[in-house]
Amino acid sequence: MGAIYRFNDTELSILEKQPAPLAVYQFVDRHVYTLALSNGFCELFGYTDKADAYRISNQNALNNTHPDDVGRVGDAVHRFTTEGGRYEVIFRAKMYGDQEQGKDCHIVHAIGEHIHTDTGERLAYVWYTDEGEYTADDTQIATLNKVFNHALHEESFLKSNCDKYGFAEGDKLLKGFAKILDNTVGNENCCHISADHFAVLCEEDGIEDVLRKVFAESGKVNGGNSLQVRVGIYPHDIEEVHMSSACDRAKMACDTIPNSGSSCFRKYSRELGHEIKKRQYILSHIDRAISEKWIQVYYQPIVRAVSGKVCNEEALARWIDPEKGFLSPADFIPTLENEGLIYKVDLFVLDQVLEKIRTLEKAGLHIVPQSINLSRSDFDACDMVEEIRKRVDAFGISHDRLTIEITESIIGSDFEFIRMQVERFRSLGF
Repeated sequence: MGAIYRFNDTELSILEKQPAPLAVYQFVDRHVYTLALSNGFCELFGYTDKADAYRISNQNALNNTHPDDVGRVGDAVHRFTTEGGRYEVIFRAKMYGDQEQGKDCHIVHAIGEHIHTDTGERLAYVWYTDEGEYTADDTQIATLNKVFNHALHEESFLKSNCDKYGFAEGDKLLKGFAKILDNTVGNENCCHISADHFAVLCEEDGIEDVLRKVFAESGKVNGGNSLQVRVGIYPHDIEEVHMSSACDRAKMACDTIPNSGSSCFRKYSRELGHEIKKRQYILSHIDRAISEKWIQVYYQPIVRAVSGKVCNEEALARWIDPEKGFLSPADFIPTLENEGLIYKVDLFVLDQVLEKIRTLEKAGLHIVPQSINLSRSDFDACDMVEEIRKRVDAFGISHDRLTIEITESIIGSDFEFIRMQVERFRSLGF
């Protein structure tokens, strides 16, 4: 593990007494450590106890971020920590102690820069500005649109097209799509929310005809090339809610649609709402689940049919939550895979397996190989082969004690790349 920088008492006291909201972080071994929090930071985010602020920030640096903004802010943090440059993001912040979504939220503008210490450590200084309370009424939508527009301008569809063709072409696509909506449902029934997000109000009867027309016209604004349009729908008969809440729920449904390359839609339902809340809980609690060992490792024996003896054990992750109870792997594993966070669980499982092997070796007990499962996204998060080798060697354990399991679906998605990783594992004796 890399060294975590520590301010001396005088330096820390100066930083903590700052009235402006300021936090100092350090990125070590893929974890964000909180080194200093100012009085202004605690006041902005509603912390009355600074020890609570440090504890919660270290468990999850995005704890105060509204669930709907976690993915976007997390992407910005990842780019900032891995690529460097300037960090700038606007998000809705929950006040500490308020668990209800949307309650007492403020719009916060965060700007960060990397600063190197005299001894060479790279620290992230992030300043926060309170842009006002988020109330989600009609006048707030206009304000949010103005404030969010700059921050979201480089997101998703728009960013990808700007990367290829420049901002002028990206703006052209947005204007072209806005014209499609105008011609289809009328300008009094649609609006541009932010980035590539639009909202439409229309009758449910005939909605499929409206969507077919929108999907068909979308290719024309992109020079005849396919343009994936994803649509989330909130049916008004589920529950009478404020227009802004209806838009939020439609966006939730839209965000669950995978990038398949073709245009499609999904309706919001109460069941989907429960699934989304579960997903948000998983994403906001994964670091705590690992650090407090809500995630536990269970071992499934593999028995050789000829001898009837155990020849291998497969390590399986199980999430036993103090609040939610047992969370099915079918819930948390795909969620973490989709967000590129499953590597945290897989490396935690690896560490637990290595602890077990070392304990058995010290006791002089018989050991069979231990199997761990890897996800495709593990290889995107880090050099997984090198990470496993480094950890196994640190424990002083022979490589042949470990079996690596890679599923067929992972191999099929990128055969050549995975083949190279398998060869690397085998060359190291796994």
